[in-house]
Amino acid sequence: MIEESPSPIVSDADRARIGASVCQLAKDVGYWNAGTAEFLYEDGKYYFNEVNTRLQVEHPVTEQVYGVDLVRNRSASRKARNSGTTRSGWTTGGAAGPSSAASMRGPAQQVHADTGNIKRHIPPNGNGVRVDTYLYSGFTVPNTYDSMVAKLICYGADRPQAIRKMRRALAEYDLGDLVTNRELHQVIFATKPLSRAT
Repeated sequence: MIEESPSPIVSDADRARIGASVCQLAKDVGYWNAGTAEFLYEDGKYYFNEVNTRLQVEHPVTEQVYGVDLVRNRSASRKARNSGTTRSGWTTGGAAGPSSAASMRGPAQQVHADTGNIKRHIPPNGNGVRVDTYLYSGFTVPNTYDSMVAKLICYGADRPQAIRKMRRALAEYDLGDLVTNRELHQVIFATKPLSRAT
């Protein structure tokens, strides 16, 4: 699964309209904490899906684009009410990243994710590269866990730079013998990316 911000198919005008809808929704129900509103989008039309009253697993992508710590802000939001405003438009850069691993989930052909001892774990690094994981060399991945073992997030000055960084980071991520969907992500990021909506 790939998470990206800002979406390359949503125009700035549509993004502003969606943001205004979310703010109105929060005001109407009196919601004032961190949360995620989800929409389906097709041919310039968007449809409400659901609201999750928590941070989503892909929140690091948003953190990279906005330059904020959503976990810290969520804690602080307990002391303040929702102001009914949103930031529409993205001022700098674009982040692209598989939300599940470098996604690092088990491979698509397996029902269950890979488990066992990780002989070697060497995550990629560099400017604009972030890895969220609990893995380390010598760790034994149990068979009673969510299949996500790591998230790889790459941030760039623009979308092409973020994608180039992701390609490099995926190539450099060394998980030893642990089988993940890293190769699938490499194939996806090797394809020609969609152009950004205007």
